[in-house]
Amino acid sequence: MPEIDSERKRVELIRRQTDFRCLIGPGRVFGFLCRFGNVPTNVGSGGGVQPLAILKSAMTVREAVERINDSIARMDYGDLLSIEDERTRMAMEEKFTYLLGPIRIALRPRIITAQQLAALEAYSRAVWEDCIRLEKMWHAGELEDYIDIEEEELEIARLQPWRGGPAIFAADGLFGFGADIEES
Repeated sequence: MPEIDSERKRVELIRRQTDFRCLIGPGRVFGFLCRFGNVPTNVGSGGGVQPLAILKSAMTVREAVERINDSIARMDYGDLLSIEDERTRMAMEEKFTYLLGPIRIALRPRIITAQQLAALEAYSRAVWEDCIRLEKMWHAGELEDYIDIEEEELEIARLQPWRGGPAIFAADGLFGFGADIEES
């Protein structure tokens, strides 16, 4: 990922782990959360978020990522600093902050294709249906051998059965969508 190296006053490509969370509701995906950082990718350890863009060109995700990375790397360092300053100002203004201050936002978006988006929608519908099926099995006592819940926790869980009502699940995944660096 392209990142500003303020010590050397230039942009460098840094290898980062990314994760991609599908936010799913009743039978559909309705959003995504793209994160980056070291391991783990969470904000508390210095990670951040990454915008998402859908590739509508015939080029591959890898080609698009390389093109964007190259364009960012060729930008004037001062222009990039002013972009970063503006992002920081907006983050503070909107309280998009965490313990370390403004949440970092990647310079390059996560790229996915329309076909990958359709596959994520199918995946999300399947996860939703699986969750409904598992809850039914759990209430029927069919998962006793697989679930170890303290009696007190079990009592709390049974107070409010879900039964497919409105909910948000965040299905984690470490997907590269074709932008992974190939190992040699």
